[in-house]
Amino acid sequence: MPCCSAVLFLGWLEHFPKMFLPLVFFSIAWFVVGYLAGRHATLRQTGNRPASKDDSSESNREASDELYVGNLPYEVSDQDLKKAFRKFGKVLSARVIANKANGKSKGFGFVAMATPPQSDAAIRGMHGKELRGRKLVVNRAK
Repeated sequence: MPCCSAVLFLGWLEHFPKMFLPLVFFSIAWFVVGYLAGRHATLRQTGNRPASKDDSSESNREASDELYVGNLPYEVSDQDLKKAFRKFGKVLSARVIANKANGKSKGFGFVAMATPPQSDAAIRGMHGKELRGRKLVVNRAK
């Protein structure tokens, strides 16, 4: 009897690689596609160059200099927002958040200033000021 069970075990072992070969290939392909998709997303975010350690610290620095601007009039554009904050220093970006469905403004936006002192000056200068009849709420973005 031990002879038969050994033969059956060896017979199963002989077919083991053939049974699981498609699964192994599928798993490897899944891993490679996932890796490449993640790498593609990283390259898109960093402007088609590999991300470096400096990029993360730079994005953290810029995030601390980004300002939330609330209670915006609905007709204000990105350019209007940039123009309003330009007198406090270099404006890296200004964007009014719009509804995806209809493209209309949601009444708030974000402004990124070049340096923290410029951000502080913009907060002091614009918080509570009127823009087209509405008092703005300006503070650091969280």
